[in-house]
Amino acid sequence: MRNPKTGQRLKADLDSLREMGRNGKMVPKVLIPEKAMKKFQNKIREILAPERAHESMNAKIIALNRLIGGWCEYYRCTSGPSQVFGKLSNHIFRHMAHWLVERFVSP
Repeated sequence: MRNPKTGQRLKADLDSLREMGRNGKMVPKVLIPEKAMKKFQNKIREILAPERAHESMNAKIIALNRLIGGWCEYYRCTSGPSQVFGKLSNHIFRHMAHWLVERFVSP
């Protein structure tokens, strides 16, 4: 691969850009950006914020289902999405449990 401006060869670590596919051929490696995960976590925090504990549970669940479903559908074709989805699942569970305590246990 050459730089279009200078014509010099570019040095790229091909192992970081490709991985072995199911049929034994090399395929592009596409990762979920860290910035996208942080943005997703912030949206979860906004929906399940303690100051919004007065809102109905149905509204929260519908909002979360739309957000999570859309995000997972968008990133489903990346390389190894199950690890990222697992981490985010734990994040969502903790925030949902905290929101439920705020709503039903706190006086």
